[in-house]
Amino acid sequence: GGTDGHKQIVLSVAVHPDGSQFATGGGDNSAKIWDMPTSQAIRSIALASDPSAVAVSPDGKKVATAGADGKARLHDADGKLL
Repeated sequence: GGTDGHKQIVLSVAVHPDGSQFATGGGDNSAKIWDMPTSQAIRSIALASDPSAVAVSPDGKKVATAGADGKARLHDADGKLL
């Protein structure tokens, strides 16, 4: 939760197009957005299942997750489900 690191293994990583941030999907049912220069988590997205994949949109304003539950979800930059 919060801006701590994942509590379980990291399953997927995607880098923001401008290289300033990266997204991770973890075995703790969360995706996290990280600041690249400091490696600090800046946002956490709670998910219904472990994300087997994460992706960042070309404009960097959306994060997509693909869950072990077979569902893909799209989130805005603040982590809200779209």
